[in-house]
Amino acid sequence: MNFVQKCALNLIRELPQTKISHWMGQFMQIENPQLLSRLSIRTFAKLFNVAVCEAEKPLADYSSLSEFFTRRLKPGLRPIDTRPRVLTSPCDGVIGEFGRINNSTLVQAKGRYYQLHEFVGGKKEAEIFESGYYVTIYLSPRHYHRVHTPVSGRLIKSTYFPGLLLPVNQASITHHENVFVKNERLLSYLQSPLFGMVAVSMVGAFGVGHMSVTYDGLSFIGQRNTGHLKHKNYVLPHQYQKAEELGTFHLGSTVVLLCQSHLFDQVQLKRGQEVKMGQCLLELSSHAKT
Repeated sequence: MNFVQKCALNLIRELPQTKISHWMGQFMQIENPQLLSRLSIRTFAKLFNVAVCEAEKPLADYSSLSEFFTRRLKPGLRPIDTRPRVLTSPCDGVIGEFGRINNSTLVQAKGRYYQLHEFVGGKKEAEIFESGYYVTIYLSPRHYHRVHTPVSGRLIKSTYFPGLLLPVNQASITHHENVFVKNERLLSYLQSPLFGMVAVSMVGAFGVGHMSVTYDGLSFIGQRNTGHLKHKNYVLPHQYQKAEELGTFHLGSTVVLLCQSHLFDQVQLKRGQEVKMGQCLLELSSHAKT
């Protein structure tokens, strides 16, 4: 990382990130005249090399940059690995880090670590995933930004953590300590018969002051940072099938996937690997109980 990049990252850290992200979100939701809207969307798509051919609708049918950014894909475009013993990618993105969870420690980037109990909000919660597995997936602005369930299971609780909105790209997570712990995030917990507890963690980032989820009637989380932790247990759990839509980022960010089980066959993941929603990430070994 060069001197200019370090200065830029340090400057962002000192800025009023929540306000700026909120303003960016408001700007993206402006419904411009058709010609201007089409031009801004085409410029964004070209700038970030977005695969516009995958979008559910023609570009001209999107009324704002935000609507295009949170676009759905054409039906059937992401084949789902429906094998019961397979945990699938919850989103499109790039693999950052992955591995076994030992002593409540996860890798943020090469040479930087963070503590799981700080990330999930307590040692009791972290103990559930001790010796389990984690996968970090980064979503850049060019990616599809809807998040899906990696397994079938019951959504039994969720926890929202207010926080900073530091960038989560490779340069930032290499430069800053505890980015995922400091940043705003929403954890959705799925109880799976095969995989045990699985947490899908949506981590906010600079420009991402807005995340939404499909449970609780499409609750919008983080549009304004209230400064209060929000924890909810569901007496009547939401039943999800694998690859059902769980939530949406309204700009690029990161998903940290936590799995209680560690009994997987040889893991084929690689850092920097592109993944698509619905493809196999991890497969339970024959030694795992079913």
